[in-house]
Amino acid sequence: MLLRIAGLAVLGSWWAGCTEAPAPIDEPPILEIDRPVADFGDAALGTVSSKTLFVITNRGGRTASLRSEVTDDRSAFPVANDSCDHADLAPGATCSVAFTFAPTRAGLARAGVTISATGTSVGASLVGNGLADAMLEVAPTTQDLGAIVEGRTSTPFAFVVTNKGGTASGALELHLTGNSDFAVSADTCSHASVAPNSTCTLWVTFHATAAGSRAAVLSVIGAPGGTTKASLGGHGLVPSTLVVTPASHDFLIADVVGAPLTSSLVVTNLGDEPTGMLATSYAGATDLGIVNDGCTTHSLDGGASCTITTRFSPTAWGAKHGTVTIAPGAGAPVTASLAGTGRDSVPLAVVIDGSGGVTASGSPTSSGRAIDCPHGSCSETYVRTLASPAVTLVAHPDPGYHFVHWTGDACAFQGASCAVTLATSTVVTATFAIDSVPLAITVAGSGSVSSSIAAVATCAGTCTTALPLGTQITLTAHPAGTTTVARWTGACSGNGPTCTITVFGPTVVGLAFTDCTGELHADASTLALWHLNDGSGQLVHDAAGHFDGTLGKDDKIADDDPRWATGRFGGGLYFDASNCPAIPDEHCEWMHVITDPIGLASGFTLELWLEPTGKLGSTTIDFDDGAGPRFANVFATESDSTWLSMTNATELSWQVAAADGHGPEALAQNLSLANSWHAIAVTYDGFVARMYVDGVLVGQQAGAIVQAPAVNFQIGGVPLSAFLNGYLDEIRISNLARTPAEISAAYATANVCP
Repeated sequence: MLLRIAGLAVLGSWWAGCTEAPAPIDEPPILEIDRPVADFGDAALGTVSSKTLFVITNRGGRTASLRSEVTDDRSAFPVANDSCDHADLAPGATCSVAFTFAPTRAGLARAGVTISATGTSVGASLVGNGLADAMLEVAPTTQDLGAIVEGRTSTPFAFVVTNKGGTASGALELHLTGNSDFAVSADTCSHASVAPNSTCTLWVTFHATAAGSRAAVLSVIGAPGGTTKASLGGHGLVPSTLVVTPASHDFLIADVVGAPLTSSLVVTNLGDEPTGMLATSYAGATDLGIVNDGCTTHSLDGGASCTITTRFSPTAWGAKHGTVTIAPGAGAPVTASLAGTGRDSVPLAVVIDGSGGVTASGSPTSSGRAIDCPHGSCSETYVRTLASPAVTLVAHPDPGYHFVHWTGDACAFQGASCAVTLATSTVVTATFAIDSVPLAITVAGSGSVSSSIAAVATCAGTCTTALPLGTQITLTAHPAGTTTVARWTGACSGNGPTCTITVFGPTVVGLAFTDCTGELHADASTLALWHLNDGSGQLVHDAAGHFDGTLGKDDKIADDDPRWATGRFGGGLYFDASNCPAIPDEHCEWMHVITDPIGLASGFTLELWLEPTGKLGSTTIDFDDGAGPRFANVFATESDSTWLSMTNATELSWQVAAADGHGPEALAQNLSLANSWHAIAVTYDGFVARMYVDGVLVGQQAGAIVQAPAVNFQIGGVPLSAFLNGYLDEIRISNLARTPAEISAAYATANVCP
């Protein structure tokens, strides 16, 4: 309004002074900008600068219709406000455009602004420099600080942190994570701000607290600046550690002036660090020492070993001791102790006074023999001892004599056994004197015994007396009632009515009377019992009343059938293999029993008395089928492969089998059966086949079978087997497995019979 009023005043004045009005001014718009360039300078990425204003003036005579335009990097220079664009700018009037600088990338940013109207325009440049954020980087990013001996610290290693960004970092923080054996020993980084393209340094050490690999991570953190990391590694080494094996060695005993004894000591470095130069030394008795030193002046790497050879060569009697020391270049030494005992010998003489002898036990003699003086004086050389007895002497009087005493300081006041300490040469004397000898008679059962001399009265029970040495005496048995002499024992033997002996020392005689028959008996479990007392004919009577047997295969006795004979108790059968053919292709010398089906798997016992009289018939037969030697059959079932067989009176086999021939076999070898009666028993309880000879278990084998019932028995020779030579008596078959106690009791009962 003021401009307008002033204009009017001027025009009025001009008009007043003129007689004619001036021509109107009609110039086109002319634009003017107040500056050609706006330099925003440096600005960090992500920030926005303050506003910079451009003022545009219309210097022309007409109103200008304006347009504003920004070119090039428009995003870096946002328009803060614009009063020019689409404005009508009157002559002399102004408008303005304001910009800020907001860099989105590092480096120089440029843009242009143009304000235009019809026929005129003005422009200006926009310039700014974008600065990158602070960016930290550590070098190196991975570093192994090396192998360090446990307990020691590595040389500090320098890590350099560089700010690769365009702005200063925030105050730095340092962190170590992982194993605590790593530490920052010094630094210029903690709490510092690092300018762009500048550095700081930190130093890290590795202190090995244990053996093995270690790892950690070094982190450097700035805000701004980010986090940069370096991986750290190191390896702890076990210090040099010496061990000697063995830590002690005892050479034990070596003879004086004998060949030296040697032994090896092995020295090993259990650590990882080399030992440095080793030094070996010995201290102690001169009888001990080092003969070969493979360690001195050597350095052992980790795990390496060296050897020292030691020796023991005693020059005198007694215990010796010494010590070997091995010292490393650095670290603690180790020691090994040595020991040994030197020995020499002293003589021991034994003098016999009377009738007797002396034996010895204990330390060996120098000759390796123990002293033995059976009927006269003798001597030996023994190892010297000072403390514990070296030798124990035992006096042994001859029959009719007794030991009286020892003489000599070594055995004074000791009994028949004398412990001698041999510190020096020693002589002892054993004295014996003659005496009478005892005779003891024990009578078991109903009866008594009398003697041919008055000094021995008739005895029933137990009687003792003393007789002069060399006395001859005849003892006579007197059975009572129906008893008979079962047997003499002790100094007498057999079952005759008398026994004559000569007494040369303490003598024991036993006499047993019995009234037993010795035969087996049928009970509820007995399937068949053949006493074999028939004496003639082919029929073999079954005392259990179930299954009679038949001798031979025809209806009359033949030369190749068993013959009736004297058995263990009464009658028996004799089998003679010499009557059989060389090729056993048919039955010979056999007894046949036809039976009902019998289930052996549910329990079975066969008992018999057997006296083999020689080798088997046809013991080696060369068949076309290559079957080879055969066992002599004693008993077999006809329906399967169950049998009891024998080879040359030294081996028995009890085979229990199913129809397929498989099953347990009880085998007894190295027997001595020939020419004497023996009680044979075999059992099967469904699980274990067992064999007994004279009441004693001699073989067994486990094995279950699934078996069809057995039918018919064959006793003696059968086809394709060797034939039996010998006697049989008292055959009993039971439908259960009799116990070991029953088997033993049956034998014991029968065996006391004559």
